[in-house]
Parts: sequence; C-alpha cells; structure tokens
Amino acid sequence: MNKINNAAWFSTPKFRKNEASDMDLQQMIDLLDERATPETAAVFGEIKGLYSAYKLAPSAVLLEAIVVKCLSIILSNHTASQSFGASTPVKTSRTHPDSMDWEWVQGFAHFLLLSGISENTRQVYIRALKRVIKNNQIYDVKVLIDNIDFYINQYDGNDQAAHNVHLAALRQFRSFIFDECGYFVSVMINGNEEIVSRVYCTLDLARQEFEEIEREYRGVAESVKLYDKFASLVEEITIR
Repeated sequence: MNKINNAAWFSTPKFRKNEASDMDLQQMIDLLDERATPETAAVFGEIKGLYSAYKLAPSAVLLEAIVVKCLSIILSNHTASQSFGASTPVKTSRTHPDSMDWEWVQGFAHFLLLSGISENTRQVYIRALKRVIKNNQIYDVKVLIDNIDFYINQYDGNDQAAHNVHLAALRQFRSFIFDECGYFVSVMINGNEEIVSRVYCTLDLARQEFEEIEREYRGVAESVKLYDKFASLVEEITIR
C-alpha cells in the first residue's frame, strides 16, 4: 500500500493481556495513571491510596489487594477502551466502537510531534488534557471540542500552581481541532471492526488512502469506514 504522507500517524500498540504478568507493581500503577479515564478515577484513587500505604508499611495483604485491583482494570481493558460515558443518551447515536473513543489522544500526540514539541512535553500536555477532562467531568471529547474556548478561559489566569500547563495543553488542543488533518480507516471482517490505517493529512488525501484500502480488502471485508481523528464517521463503503 502506498503511503499518502511522509508522517504517518501511528497509535501506541494496544495492551495485550499476557503483558501483565511481566509487570512489576510500579509499572502497573504507571500504566493505569497513563490510561486513566473518568470512569476509572474512583477505583484508581483507591489503588493509589493502597499503594501509598503499602510503601509505608509493606504487607502481603495490601500487596494482594493492589495487584488484584490493578489486574482487574488492565485485563478488562477498561482504561484503554471504556467510553467517556456509555450510559448517557448522547452515546446512543454512536457510529464507532468504544475502543475508538481515545484515538484522538494518539492523533494529538502526533500533532504535537509535528509541531516540534519534545517527547516529555508531549506527555505532560496529554496528561494535563486528561486531567481537564476528569476535573470537569467531560463525558465525551466532543463536549471539549464544542466548548474549547470556555475551558481555555476557565484556566487562563487561574492555573498558576500548575505553571499554566493546562492552559498550554488546551491551546495546543484547540490548534489540533482546527488544523483539518487526521483520519483513520477501519475494516469490518467477520463482524469485527479493526483500524488498518492512520494518516495525518487532509481529507482529500485521506480519501485516496480510503479508496486504496477498499480495493485491497474487496472480497475480504464486509465494509470499510473512514473516520476523522475524533472518530466521527466520514464515509463508509459496504463491500459485501
């Protein structure tokens, strides 16, 4: 398959269940911190509390409780695929699987990379943006998109303790929203939808990639879908 652009947008590989056995406790905590969502905030807070107690006074009972809670989240893939609020009425009109809800995070990271932002700063901005989402109980990224100026104004001048990192992250995210680049293509095979291409380019170039994938999967997939970077369906072709 020809590459449409010079800077392909790749997501972080999905966490596989068998990786958990190779993790130590700190790595589990770090993974949960990185992938925390509003839905897992409460249980993750409990885990962090137990972990703090364990570091002060290690015990087999505390260790077992922490590991069980960590594994229950990691192995069920809650932090990677849980929606912002699947029980809300807004979600009934969804056109994509829950697992695509956080695709925009990887697109945002790639946008920051193209903007010359360092790796450490990119991670700081992403974590800051996730904190904004959790602190404001935002159930869907589209709520953040529609109200981005409101949230920027909310943090402007009121974020000195965090050195305005939330404000900087929100401003970068606003640029990301309006740059008109970033799409991904999925194929439906045997009832399972899988992303097969991510391209950080304009819609015209993304459609070229979409059409090429449709030709490649003709006779194999049931359908091919083109989404924007926020998982809104742009186009779908039913193959068989």
